[in-house]
Amino acid sequence: MKFRHKYIIVGAGSAGCVLANKLSENPLNSVLLIEAGPMDNYPSIKMPLGASSLFKNKKYGWCYETEPEPNLNHRAINWPRGKTIGGSSSINGMVYIRGQEEDYQKWESEGNRGWGYQELMKDFISLENNQNHADHHHGNCGPLWVETYQGSLEASKVFMNACHEYGLKNNLDFNGQEQEGYGRYQVHIKDGQRFSAADGFLKPILHRPNLELMTNTTAIKIITSNKKAIGVKIKHKGRVEVITCESEIILSGGAINSPQ
Repeated sequence: MKFRHKYIIVGAGSAGCVLANKLSENPLNSVLLIEAGPMDNYPSIKMPLGASSLFKNKKYGWCYETEPEPNLNHRAINWPRGKTIGGSSSINGMVYIRGQEEDYQKWESEGNRGWGYQELMKDFISLENNQNHADHHHGNCGPLWVETYQGSLEASKVFMNACHEYGLKNNLDFNGQEQEGYGRYQVHIKDGQRFSAADGFLKPILHRPNLELMTNTTAIKIITSNKKAIGVKIKHKGRVEVITCESEIILSGGAINSPQ
């Protein structure tokens, strides 16, 4: 059998963009990146204040909802998931904040080697291009733009003044030594526009001859032979076809779509 690619990545979201970047660094690796949604050239994606309008946009999101919750008067809750390059990083609120240290330590203590806070901190630092903090908690040379949010509503200023008057601690860096307190978030916004995973990891390397990006392409099924995944059945421009893979098929469709 003649294989078209060495790697196929299903989903060009936050993880898929990073995987495509790293795997295609080796010119001997032929990489196909499949995305169900379109390119991210919709104005509301780039405009930070347009974020909330994307949560129920069926062209750029999956528009999932939870099952009706008995304790919420049987309401279903909106569960946004991005459907464009950059995935949910192209429709989210752009806040950059790490998890709590104790959560990572608990994962590692339960047998998940490499998921401890100190191990992951190396990755956090390597990814960051932080514009406001230069210390051992942050990186300043990575592909992911991070800056402290400068715009502020009057209500936000009133809220922070109230926190100060109440005696709460002002925290200038929620990703630093501790997360307790009040202050301004750090965000993925550059020059007044959203900076997604696609902006940081995918767009700068789309010129690589060994990387192919297919948008508006739905993955229908993983094709197996002798218990090994060898291809993906896709639907693209109304046509159904199978694209084969020599080495690995990587499901990177997110917490809902990958299991699906």
